[in-house]
Amino acid sequence: MITQTVKLSQVSVNEANPRIINKDNYRKLVDSILSFPEMLAIRPVVVENTMTALGGNMRCRALYDIASMSEQELTERINGLKNKTDADKARLIAYWKTWQDNPAVIVIKADNLTEEQRKEFIIKDNVGYGEWNFDMLANEWDSELLNGWGLDVWPDVDEEDGPKDKKDKEDKNIKVVTCPSCGETFEVDLVITSNK
Repeated sequence: MITQTVKLSQVSVNEANPRIINKDNYRKLVDSILSFPEMLAIRPVVVENTMTALGGNMRCRALYDIASMSEQELTERINGLKNKTDADKARLIAYWKTWQDNPAVIVIKADNLTEEQRKEFIIKDNVGYGEWNFDMLANEWDSELLNGWGLDVWPDVDEEDGPKDKKDKEDKNIKVVTCPSCGETFEVDLVITSNK
C-alpha cells in the first residue's frame, strides 16, 4: 500500500472506534507525538474510502489537538518534555509551528475493505497479543525514558526509596511492578551487571 500526505482536515476521527484513553495517557500520547514527529511517517494513519481513521485514531485526535494549540501552549508543552536538549526543543518548536501553518497527516488508504473487514481491522489493530519482558525492561532500558514514552512499567516504584509498600526490604534490587495489561503485581529481581 502506498502512503500519501493529506491535509489533516480531510481525515475524520472515527467516533465508532471502541478504543478509549484516559486523560493522563492521552497527554502522554500528545507529548510522544510532539517529541518524535518522525514516527508519524513510520506509523501512518489508516483510513477508509471516506477518509475516516481505522487505525491511528488516537494519533489523529492528538494531531487535531496539536493543530489547535496556541503558540504559547505549544512552546510550553515542548519545553516541558524530558530527555530533550535545548537544541532538540528549539528544533521541535520550529517544526510544529511550521506544521500548524498547514496541518497534514500521512495516511494509508484501505478503501477496498468491506464493513465487516473495517470493524475487524479496528479491533485487531488495537489488540496486544504480546507481553512485556519485565526483567529485560528493568535491566536493559532506562525507566525514565520508558515512562516518558508512555510505558508505565513501574507504577508502584519510588525511585529513591525502592518499592512502595516494601520499604522494609533490605534488597533495593527488588522492584514491585504491576503489569499494565492484567493488573497483576509481582517482584522483579534486578540483575546489576558491569561492563568493566
